[in-house]
Amino acid sequence: MAATIGRGLGAPIYLGRVTGLLDGAVADDSASLARVAGPLPSNGVVGTIALAKVDGTRVVVTAEVPAASPALAVGTDLAAMPANRVAFDLARDDGTPSLADAQRSATGETSALIAYPQYGSPSIPATTEDRRGKVQGYLVALVTPRPVVELSLTGEALKTTGITITDGPQQLYASPAAMASSARRSLVQRSVPLANHTWTVTAWAGPGAVPSHPPWWAIVLAVLAFLASGVGLTAILRSASRESRAREQERAEEVRLIADAGPLLQQSLDLGELLPDFAVQLAAQFELDRLGVAVANDDGELVDTFSIGPAPGPRRLVRQVGPTTDEVEPGDDFVIPLQRTGRTVGALRARSRRLLERPQLASLRAVSDLLAAALGNAQLYQREQETVRRLRDLDRMKLSFLSTVSHELRTAVAAIEGFGSLLVEHWPTLADEQRREFIDRIARNAGSLKRLVDDLLDFARLERHALTVSPRLVSLSDMVRQTVEQFASLLEQHHLALNIKPDVIAFTDPDAVERILGNFLSNAAKYAPPDTAITVTVEPSGSRALLAVSDQGPGIPAEERTRIFTRFYRSETEATHRTRGAGIGLAIVKEFADRLNASVAVDTAEGGGARFVALFPTEPGMLAETEMSGRAVPDLVE
Repeated sequence: MAATIGRGLGAPIYLGRVTGLLDGAVADDSASLARVAGPLPSNGVVGTIALAKVDGTRVVVTAEVPAASPALAVGTDLAAMPANRVAFDLARDDGTPSLADAQRSATGETSALIAYPQYGSPSIPATTEDRRGKVQGYLVALVTPRPVVELSLTGEALKTTGITITDGPQQLYASPAAMASSARRSLVQRSVPLANHTWTVTAWAGPGAVPSHPPWWAIVLAVLAFLASGVGLTAILRSASRESRAREQERAEEVRLIADAGPLLQQSLDLGELLPDFAVQLAAQFELDRLGVAVANDDGELVDTFSIGPAPGPRRLVRQVGPTTDEVEPGDDFVIPLQRTGRTVGALRARSRRLLERPQLASLRAVSDLLAAALGNAQLYQREQETVRRLRDLDRMKLSFLSTVSHELRTAVAAIEGFGSLLVEHWPTLADEQRREFIDRIARNAGSLKRLVDDLLDFARLERHALTVSPRLVSLSDMVRQTVEQFASLLEQHHLALNIKPDVIAFTDPDAVERILGNFLSNAAKYAPPDTAITVTVEPSGSRALLAVSDQGPGIPAEERTRIFTRFYRSETEATHRTRGAGIGLAIVKEFADRLNASVAVDTAEGGGARFVALFPTEPGMLAETEMSGRAVPDLVE
């Protein structure tokens, strides 16, 4: 009992993970704190957590979980209590969590405040002076011992078992049996470190837990009865007694395993930490020579995550254990589904060296329910971590995008302004060839600026879901020829080749085709070396119309061919670092294609460069095909 309660008091491990996720910052509202904190520990030792900012000599609560909790209400100055002030100062100066002396509330509940300092960054300042100057606030929580005891033991056990939790001379909790009797038999103590304090859990047998000694005359009668029973009866009784004690001991160990499994599975949200210790205890208790845990992935498929012993053969019969299963023979493989809220989150697969009867199977299913809850919590935690990571990546990409766009705009505007000023100031002294060169550069930079502004406008429409298309039957052949002529100045340094079949009809939007082809040509002109060929192809492809642009540049690595159509993404190749771009052109191409029921892809051109392909429907409601002119297009993005 003392060990179980001691493990339950270790829940501040959870608070350490929360402060790690905060990265030293103090969140602004309770909703942000709730997303970082996730579910509170189910053993009740931490019932409320909060964020508090330093305001001069005050430490004021700014966010709380759960919301509207009276224990740590928003706006409360926690430093007004001297015991809390001492804990805040120690935590600030040492850079480590600090526990205040326990206090008793108006309701009689005893709890202690624990504080984790936040310095605005994950790193802790090196000196005490720096730590005092840079502290911004604290992650605080109330650690309450009573719920841990009452969730660990039954009400009957508390009546016959003395339990106390003390902090030095201060008593934090006492069970009913502890208050009713001062006699202590079979006493056990366990020390639990909590930040800068050490709590002591003491357990002993209270009144009624241990039977009293029988009177002398009862002992005499028992001895006489025993002698009268005879040698044979004595042997039978001894055998039956041994078997009964063995069954009782075994059942007690199974119940203890169930009681210990709950706190054990709550100590971490990392499956790598949970499963080994849990599996070893389970295998030892039920004499399992084979044990495996499978976890359901996002597609609902069971994936083996942890195992002890060899896996069963592919043709070996595996029995499913449910509430109506009476027994499992020795050496039989069996599986227990792990379900939570009606959803299968995994499976426990095992084989025992001994017969498992209904009581043992019931214990296994009870432990499996605890494991299912732990797996569900771990999956939720992993999803939250993945969501946080994606949001942080998106924020970094957006910042990079804004920086790149600002640079692109300044570069184009500076070039136009510079060459315009040269023309205005030195027009009479400039030769005609220089004037034409300056005007040509102004035109090229203006075209680049126009394309960037068009991309930004399309991107803004994407963000507010206002990008619309109006598809109709058009001549893709004629439309592509006209668009290529508009981009002639962009392709002056390359050899343009047109492979356009006549009368290729597509059901599409002309403006969208112009944007898609413009982005394809812009990419080819940007990455292909001067004096190389750029080929534009239009032809039927099965029941679809194909538009392709091929170049002789460095090409796109196979692992990046689907990612280049995502927002803000730019390849990490050397060629990309030498060129300008905001990383939104191909994302806009993908959005246009989605709205037109078209498909876009990129593969390798015949000369080793990139080949960008778009497949357009030729009539409304068509589905995409995966073959183009007898040639499969890999990594088709639909």
